[in-house]
Amino acid sequence: MRATIRPDFHLEYETFGSPENPPILLIMGLAVQMLAWREEFCELLASKNFYVIRFDNRDIGLSTHLDHLGQ
Repeated sequence: MRATIRPDFHLEYETFGSPENPPILLIMGLAVQMLAWREEFCELLASKNFYVIRFDNRDIGLSTHLDHLGQ
């Protein structure tokens, strides 16, 4: 899924479980895709009645890359 922040900027994310359940936001370290949070782990948390959200930070994975800004 994709959350559009501005027309030219979005964050890619995935959810597991029901949005009715308490949320858990999984934040991965710098320069690591959301896929580092294994799907099995996310599904396990969802099976414990949590709404799990994992996302790609900017400049990583399917989220917007800001290469034009330099380092």
